[in-house]
Amino acid sequence: MYGLPMSRYSISEEKVVASLRYWAVILLTVTLGLGSSLNAEARPDGKFPKPLRAQIDQSLGTHWYGVYVFGNKAGYAKMALSADDQGYVAEENVTLKIQAMGKTQKINMSALRRYDGATGALREVRSAFIQNDQEVRAQFVVEGLTGTLTQWVSGQKTVSSTALPRENIFDSIALYSKQRNGEVNNKVETYVFEALPPISKEIVMEHKLIRTETRMVDGVPLKLAVIKTTVPEQGINTRTLMRDDGVVLETEMMGMMKLRLEPKLE
Repeated sequence: MYGLPMSRYSISEEKVVASLRYWAVILLTVTLGLGSSLNAEARPDGKFPKPLRAQIDQSLGTHWYGVYVFGNKAGYAKMALSADDQGYVAEENVTLKIQAMGKTQKINMSALRRYDGATGALREVRSAFIQNDQEVRAQFVVEGLTGTLTQWVSGQKTVSSTALPRENIFDSIALYSKQRNGEVNNKVETYVFEALPPISKEIVMEHKLIRTETRMVDGVPLKLAVIKTTVPEQGINTRTLMRDDGVVLETEMMGMMKLRLEPKLE
C-alpha cells in the first residue's frame, strides 16, 4: 500500500483531510470533462438534442489515476461514467494512505451521481468519506421541486430539504467545445452539489482555458489543453491537462496534490 510522511510540512491533519475532500469534488468535475452551463437556446424545452447526448456517450468508460501528495504516491483514484435506462451514472472512488501528525491516516472517498438522461439534471448523490474506519455518509435525492439531503455522522441521522441544484451532466460539453475551437481566457462556470458535511451545499467552480499545446508522447503528437479551475469561495486553484478527446491526463491542486492518468490498478 502507498504511504508518505508529512511531518516536515507545517500543515495540520485537519487541513490535509479537508483539502482532500474538496480536491475529490473538483477531481470528479474535471475528469467528467469540466464545463459550464450551455446557452438556453440549446435546450429550450429542457431537453438536450441527440448530438449533445452523443458527445457524452463518447465519454463513457473508466479511467484510473495515481494520486500524489507533495510528489509522493499516496494512492489511486477510479473515475467511471456509464449509462443505464434512466440516464447517466458517474462514480468516483479515491483510496489514500498518508502519515499526518505522526499517525497513519487511511482515507477512502467515494461518490455515485445519477443524472436524468433527457435533461442531464442531477437526480441523486450517494457519498461516503471513511477515515480510519470512521465513516460519514450522505444521500441526496431530487423529489419534485426540492431535494432531500440525508446525512449519517457518528451514528446520528439528519434529514433536511434543499433547493434543486444546478449541476448538470451535459455542462461538460461547453468548455470541451471551447478547447476544440481554441477559445482561450473565456471564464465559464460549473456547479457540483457536495452532499457530505461540512460542505453540504452546491459548489461553484470557475474554469478558464489558458492555452493549447502539442506534446510528443511515445513518438505521437498529442494536442493538450491547459485549464485553470478555481473554487472562489475557498480560494482553491487547480491546473488540468486535458487531451483533445476530453480525457484528463493530469490535475494538480496548488502544488500539494496531483492526479495522473495511469494504467488500471491490478
